[in-house]
Amino acid sequence: MKILVDYQDVSRRFTGVPRATQDDVVSLILAGQEVSLWMSKFEDFRFDLPSTEDRDLAQVPHKVSSIIRSRPPNKKAWISQFIREQAIFDHDVFIASHFPSLGPKNMKRIVRMHDPFHDRSNGLPHFSNLISSPKNEIARFLRNKAYLTVLQSSITVASSEYSANKIREVYGAYPLNIRVVNCAVGFEDKSLGKQRTSNNYFLVVSGMRQRKRPDIAINAWARTFPSHKKSLIVVGQVPHEVLNDFAHKLLDSGHLQIKNSVSSWELSMLQSQALASIFVSEGEGFGRPIAESLLRGKPVIANDLEVFREFDCGYVSYFKLDNTDELEYLIIQHAEPLTQENELDCRKFGSKFSYESIGFKWKQLLDSMLG
Repeated sequence: MKILVDYQDVSRRFTGVPRATQDDVVSLILAGQEVSLWMSKFEDFRFDLPSTEDRDLAQVPHKVSSIIRSRPPNKKAWISQFIREQAIFDHDVFIASHFPSLGPKNMKRIVRMHDPFHDRSNGLPHFSNLISSPKNEIARFLRNKAYLTVLQSSITVASSEYSANKIREVYGAYPLNIRVVNCAVGFEDKSLGKQRTSNNYFLVVSGMRQRKRPDIAINAWARTFPSHKKSLIVVGQVPHEVLNDFAHKLLDSGHLQIKNSVSSWELSMLQSQALASIFVSEGEGFGRPIAESLLRGKPVIANDLEVFREFDCGYVSYFKLDNTDELEYLIIQHAEPLTQENELDCRKFGSKFSYESIGFKWKQLLDSMLG
């Protein structure tokens, strides 16, 4: 099956929709699909993948079928998506994301959506948002209008049951065809009989952006440090002014490390050797850091969001966002590594978010589309 994917502004971007798009492409390739990438003339192309010891898997970036350099750049795509490209492509399915109606008309379309483009189907701009953030509000309005033009003729693919339900709430008045394919977060582990080495640190993979709250995790860990003496590594940009006095002292002593960014390879190593990960957010459509840690056999402490309950496997412990005492208790409880048996069981559950497993789900969906 020949798949064309909108790959504009994906390379060298390590979070959000761009990252999810790259990982969908890897999953599709591993599922045996013939994948072409659609991007503008000067757009960069590369994959940023976590570590793998399998030589065949390491060749995945070279298995992209072709790169088609005819896509309009984003500054033109806002209008082009309403005109619809007339060129004929020799592909079976087109996968779009940020620009849902952009691209060719001659193939079946999938809109990969991680959150509704707007909070109401008519998509009328909110006056207050137009004042405070006009660019973002206009972008939401245009994406929503474009989505409505292809909604009935497309399959919408959400990244979680929670996101799918939110999409149904907004667009339920339309004949919506929606499926769920989780985000992929890494390769399957080829050493399931071997326990990882656990170092004496907790891990937070989150910067202070959008709805994420790493500050809550850091400050709670800092308050509990005298009880467990375990360090904390944070991957993400966190301004020092949000840290409490305990965290500042531990930052100075080296027990707290804040890394603005790391490679996917280094991140996978940090996750595979941590005692546990802590992830705090006021709202998510999936919860990538949770899936990554489970894939590498490490437990997770997370606040009790509905979407995070989809990871309920016995290796995710939940706390109420307004109850930091509960969070501190869980941090102390996770100061010792999992047993080998539990770690292997955790990795087995996490494998459902591997490229290979998600690729199989994509294959099932594509086969059903083409009959």
